[in-house]
Amino acid sequence: MNSDIKISIIVPIYNVEDYVRICIESLMNQTLQEIEIILIDDGSTDHSSAIIDEYAALDSRIVVVHKENLGYGSSMNLGLGIANGQYIGTVEADDYAVPEMFEEMYTAITREDAQIVKANYFRMKSAEGSKEEMYIIPPDAMELDNFDGEGALINPYMTPEIFWAKPSVWSAIYDKSFLDEHGIHFLETPGASFQDTGFQLKCFVAATRVYLMSKAYVHYRVDNAKSTVKTEEKAFFVRGEIESTKLFLRHFPHKSKKLLKVLTGVAFNTYSWNLSHLSQELEDIFLQSMRDDFANARDKDLLDKQYFRDNNWRNVKLLMFSPWLFNLYVNRFRTNENY
Repeated sequence: MNSDIKISIIVPIYNVEDYVRICIESLMNQTLQEIEIILIDDGSTDHSSAIIDEYAALDSRIVVVHKENLGYGSSMNLGLGIANGQYIGTVEADDYAVPEMFEEMYTAITREDAQIVKANYFRMKSAEGSKEEMYIIPPDAMELDNFDGEGALINPYMTPEIFWAKPSVWSAIYDKSFLDEHGIHFLETPGASFQDTGFQLKCFVAATRVYLMSKAYVHYRVDNAKSTVKTEEKAFFVRGEIESTKLFLRHFPHKSKKLLKVLTGVAFNTYSWNLSHLSQELEDIFLQSMRDDFANARDKDLLDKQYFRDNNWRNVKLLMFSPWLFNLYVNRFRTNENY
């Protein structure tokens, strides 16, 4: 680890030539200068490779790695392995960060002696004339007694609401020694399917000091949020992320009883979102697997109403009564914001 580098920022890159210049320049222009920008080219077939080489020639803080296309998890793990900073950040190559992001997050994580600092972010729809709205970390987590308007220090075990934060690993920075100590990394499933889910959940399982910031820093592009999963393998990637987190939880037996219930509630929410993005022919296959998983959770006394959000307690009971009625109901009332 290079003590002169405060934050290593990992940027996985795959065929993003229309956006990557904005992303890289937003990092080069950070007010925190002691950073390392690690650009992992995941076998791009457009001009992305040439573009990142061009920027590497301009800024000595940029490290470029070209590799074969093995997916998001592989790229992130490679970046984690070569990072020299005390803390780890990441930005997706079609998004961009405001200039003060990493300086303010670094100030917060060192001041609070936290393992993770997590902020809000802007959801950006460039197809609608750069329309944006702020996404808030689950509002009930921001209503804590110790929330002072700027942030709050929490222990995720004592504040399980944070487990329902949307997977947004790029709206946070992480103490690298914390990640290394607990062996937290990304699953290397192909493509960019849900690997951030397991990573974020494992971080919250292991962490005891997480600082939530009320400010938003990353402009996150959501134009492709409705893409459809069409292969059975990818349909079950999300299940693998949850199962790997449950295995990880075995390292924390004193937390297992409560957090297995929390993860069951999170899994239902996440599986329901996944169901809405499956092709028609995969819905029935995944739906039956959902039903079996939650019936098994019921038999193990892991279904707990307090860890199911919004209408999900009613919905999980409907799922076990009739998967067909459940799917009919949620398809009628589902919105992307709910899942």
